[in-house]
Amino acid sequence: MKFAFILFAITLLLQPIGQILEKKGMVQIGAIQGISSLFNPATLFRIITNPWVLLGVLCSVCGLILWLAVLSNLKVSYIYPLGSISYIVVVILAVVFLGESITWLRMGGVCLIVAGCFLLNS
Repeated sequence: MKFAFILFAITLLLQPIGQILEKKGMVQIGAIQGISSLFNPATLFRIITNPWVLLGVLCSVCGLILWLAVLSNLKVSYIYPLGSISYIVVVILAVVFLGESITWLRMGGVCLIVAGCFLLNS
């Protein structure tokens, strides 16, 4: 079980890192305005060849594999709500690496979500 929690901790880092890298890549690509733009072959090509997006997807895939190992050892009703910790990790990474500004109100909302998930597990 200790191994499962170590994998879970790594997953809590890999998934948010993947999101930040994907965001960094999509900033380079630019905003997608509508379904026709999203499924435009040129846009799709730019997305799947962007190194930041690819690295982010790789982190997400590695996180998924580790998550599957976690699920094989722990109850999903217990461990999934604990995954809300990743919200805090994403906010911190977004501020540090993307220069996003987070209001106290938004941070309070994230903390309330996390607190609620911990209450579900008590």
